[in-house]
Amino acid sequence: MKTKFDIEIKDSENICGGYLMTTEPMTKRQVVLFIKGLGSELMKNNRNIDRLSYTAWETDNEDFENAEFVGVIVTRSGRGVRVTTY
Repeated sequence: MKTKFDIEIKDSENICGGYLMTTEPMTKRQVVLFIKGLGSELMKNNRNIDRLSYTAWETDNEDFENAEFVGVIVTRSGRGVRVTTY
């Protein structure tokens, strides 16, 4: 089921956290791929960043206890990135 998500990047020693509102509805899998692209681009442009943590929450659901959640950790792995979801 497609829904809108708000994405948040967590603070770390090399980056100040941020907040991104998506404009189009996406599935959980599409959100993970979107975050992977964000993390890859950020790591490509800054060699000092080796790990990023993102969270995405469903915005269309007024019942916060049952809202969809996606947690993603993007880690540098050789020349690419490794994505872990929780």
